[in-house]
Amino acid sequence: MRQIVSSSHVNKILLVSAIKIKPPICWFLVILNMYAFGEEPISQENRAPTDSTNAPSAMVDSLQSPEETFFSAGIEPKNYLLNYVKIPANVFVSLFQFDNPQKNRMKAVFTGALVLSFAIDQPVRDVVQDRLYSGSNVVTEGLRHAGNRKYVFPGFAAAYGLSLALQKRYHHDSVLLAFQALVITQLFTEVTKYSAGRVRPRNSMDDPFLRERGGVSFFSGHASGAWAVMTVVAGRYDRLKWGAYGLAAAIAAARIYEDAHWTSDVLMGSLAGYGIATVTLRLNDAVSESVVVTPYVDRDKGGVVVHYRF
Repeated sequence: MRQIVSSSHVNKILLVSAIKIKPPICWFLVILNMYAFGEEPISQENRAPTDSTNAPSAMVDSLQSPEETFFSAGIEPKNYLLNYVKIPANVFVSLFQFDNPQKNRMKAVFTGALVLSFAIDQPVRDVVQDRLYSGSNVVTEGLRHAGNRKYVFPGFAAAYGLSLALQKRYHHDSVLLAFQALVITQLFTEVTKYSAGRVRPRNSMDDPFLRERGGVSFFSGHASGAWAVMTVVAGRYDRLKWGAYGLAAAIAAARIYEDAHWTSDVLMGSLAGYGIATVTLRLNDAVSESVVVTPYVDRDKGGVVVHYRF
């Protein structure tokens, strides 16, 4: 597949899109970036032919699956809906599973980082507010509104409608997965916010541990939502990976700059969004088109040929 523009150029476009003055423009430009530069897996008809020595072309052609239509390909609706239950259950259970050494090390690192972030909440706030903060500006306003529900849901609606109009099934599924990750993440966020009751730093009187009824600081919904959506974008579009992660990090950091959240609020929100999005991608039942398994039959032998596109 021919690469039209460089990855670094795409990342710059995605990041610049996030800091426009008008929040709706921000979302629509992000959507256009996805459609313009997001790389879809190679379709079946454009794949490189199988080696005729090991898999005769006539036999391969006879064994290929029938052409898939827009509505028959991709994510299965039933499993997609069931994943709204499976994903939260999977996330909850995984928190109490310790049979995987690699995951245990990751949990230890994340837990240590979170504990440390609570310890430095006040020092970080002092540095940011006393030395770095110079008032709201175009960048911080754009990043703040990028996570506003008033603009997020119209953005999703526009992306979904565009995928239907252009008959782009891969983009269609990407929108659905990003929306699923966002909805589940925000459910976790809202439950945690009202359970913790932590007061926002701007209202806390320099006490990071102040709690009261109605406190909604822990954890950051902007951070969790941004990381949920952008992790799906990064997982589905390799060219946009670093631009997507950069945008999520910028939205999260802006919450500390605006004195809306403590460092630990933002870190926990980012981890929650990233983790839930990762599970969302993993439980997606659509067959990855990066992997092609082709059966073949010869006079003396039979089997399968596996091709993997890096």
